[in-house]
Amino acid sequence: MKRRALASFALLLLGSVTFAAAPVKPWTPAAGKPAAPADSQSAPRKYVTYVNGVPDTGQFLPDTALLGSVDDRRFSVLEFRQNWYSSYALDRPAPDSAGRFQFLTAMTDKEVLARLARRVNRPSTFEDRAVLREHTQRVLSNMTFQRLVADSAVPSEAEIRRAYDQSLQLRHFQHVLTATRADAEQVRKELAAGRITWPQAVARYSIAQQDSGPDGDMGWVQRSALPLNQGFALCDLKDGQISHVYMDKDGFQVLRLLGRRPNPMPPYERMHSILADQLTPLKINQRVEQMRGVLRERTGLAYDSTNIAWAADLFAKTAALKKRPADGEPTLDLSSSIPRVTPADTGRVLARWKAGQFTLRRFLSVYRGVSPVRRPEVQTFESFRSFLDGSLLEPYMADLGTERGIDRDPLTISQIERKREELMVQHLFEDSVQAKVWITPEERQQYYQSRLREFWTYQGVRYAAIARGTRAAADSLADRIRHGESAEAIMREDSLRLGRSTGSIRSERENQPGPFFALLSQDLKPGDVMVQGPVKDDEYAVIQKLEHDPGRQLRYDEVEKIVDESLQNIKGEQMLKEFIARHRLEHRIVLHPERIMLVRLTDPLQD
Repeated sequence: MKRRALASFALLLLGSVTFAAAPVKPWTPAAGKPAAPADSQSAPRKYVTYVNGVPDTGQFLPDTALLGSVDDRRFSVLEFRQNWYSSYALDRPAPDSAGRFQFLTAMTDKEVLARLARRVNRPSTFEDRAVLREHTQRVLSNMTFQRLVADSAVPSEAEIRRAYDQSLQLRHFQHVLTATRADAEQVRKELAAGRITWPQAVARYSIAQQDSGPDGDMGWVQRSALPLNQGFALCDLKDGQISHVYMDKDGFQVLRLLGRRPNPMPPYERMHSILADQLTPLKINQRVEQMRGVLRERTGLAYDSTNIAWAADLFAKTAALKKRPADGEPTLDLSSSIPRVTPADTGRVLARWKAGQFTLRRFLSVYRGVSPVRRPEVQTFESFRSFLDGSLLEPYMADLGTERGIDRDPLTISQIERKREELMVQHLFEDSVQAKVWITPEERQQYYQSRLREFWTYQGVRYAAIARGTRAAADSLADRIRHGESAEAIMREDSLRLGRSTGSIRSERENQPGPFFALLSQDLKPGDVMVQGPVKDDEYAVIQKLEHDPGRQLRYDEVEKIVDESLQNIKGEQMLKEFIARHRLEHRIVLHPERIMLVRLTDPLQD
């Protein structure tokens, strides 16, 4: 059974108001793929890049080009691209000419609604002020980062030249990889004191599984393959010298440089912009740490290292990334991404500052509030403290921005006003459209009767699954079940004999299917048995279908609320279109549909 979502047309109009346009900048075509070396006597080849499957021959409009206007409000190509990629992907129309024109029309309709909302100027509610206050703080924090960090995080010419000079050599490294910083510091200390040789250190401490050779050999490594924040230091090591401890995605590393050899590179002029782009994140990280240091000192922020290390280790034990037995690819297990914490431990204090303290309970509340797909890993001390920094210092970033006058930045003002405008448009929609939608009982009954097939429960299956280590054992067990033995009795016998469970009785439904649901629901009858595998850990699964629920027709009283919501959406969408059409007549609207296929429809954030 599927519930009708809020009308996508209204969502596009109301949701797109929240987007804050970045400063307009001239667009220049992206560079094509580097040409392969050619004969000096032949003419140089010209490579053409493709945008949305269309060759870029210079036909695309610059970002400043005009696509339409509502009175004095102009819509540029850049704003069209920004709104397109900031909209909800499932509600976004097709990128063909009809879809693009639909989207451009929606942008003009949104502007019509916004102008009417400003004219009505409905008083803000308490909830509006709370939302706007939180949004203002977030905008000020983000703009402070942009103006004080990102805008000035530019690598110097000397740094770019130094990176280029280091790239002219390949370096032969060995490493010791450990799971904890304490182990890495210990091995480095023992190596420095001469109490242990390098081969002994690798054998005793390293957990690496994919080294290129013996004794932790990493092979010949280019500078670009080294961690960004360690590139300069590692390349400056002398032959035989051991690095300081650093952390990367694999764990904690200690490296030893064995030697160097030349690494041919393109001329410096061709590598300049590439190296600048590679070094920019490093500069940003350095600037962020400097700013956070200032804010920590200003607020008196102090961390409890013991409790942070304990909490990070707890997250590490319930890591969300796991390995699939079949292909070894990582998969996100959202069910275990946040560990269970006893009530006694939620009171652990992670940080203290002048205004109060931050406990693990508050941390878990903030962490759960982040979308699962955007949650950063907090499985090490450093990553956990970095998340704390971002959470605790955001309000003080906003205060710093106000002190520096960033609250008067035109872009800051624009983003705050757009949020205020969004709230006003939301109220306009509620007062002028939603409040006037009326559904009669007869209309609900007619809607239900005309869509009976949509109001049907999901089908489900109940089955037994028992694991066996070999195909022969699985086939033998399947024969026992086919000859009348009970799967439940077999599992009970296994539990008594082995002291552990070898299977379970499971139920699945069509809306939440498991790996065997399609076979169980379509190919097997109740009582049928099949063997599947190998599956997890090279085991075989013996599956017996026990019951099948084909679903049933839902009664009207069970779906009356859903029917009403669907009709509310349908009528509301139609009334919204009529409402906008009436008010469009009050404005001078000019659109240029002949230009929309000349828009370079790529994400501006990737430019």
